[in-house]
Amino acid sequence: MFGDVPIGQVIEYLEKSDAGLKLSDKGVVVDFIRPLGSFDLLCPYEHKVANHLLNRILVKSHDVGKVGRKWKYGPWSLSVEGKQLIELESQWREDDIRNM
Repeated sequence: MFGDVPIGQVIEYLEKSDAGLKLSDKGVVVDFIRPLGSFDLLCPYEHKVANHLLNRILVKSHDVGKVGRKWKYGPWSLSVEGKQLIELESQWREDDIRNM
């Protein structure tokens, strides 16, 4: 399980990438699209976004932390995953306000 998502669905999601990587491939690891350091992890909403499946991607282990993989908020926020995560965070905040 990854949160409340069964492991089979997690693997299926991660392996749908255009890179064609498989979790079982040698040297492939799960990485964050938006780095954890770019979040305020003390904020419960940002913590959920940071660790959400939509913020994960399969990469070759030698590519983790490479200079060429610099992260920028603008392009991320316009990506499919970024838009979905921004919307989820907004919904979580609204739900909490409604349930107070």
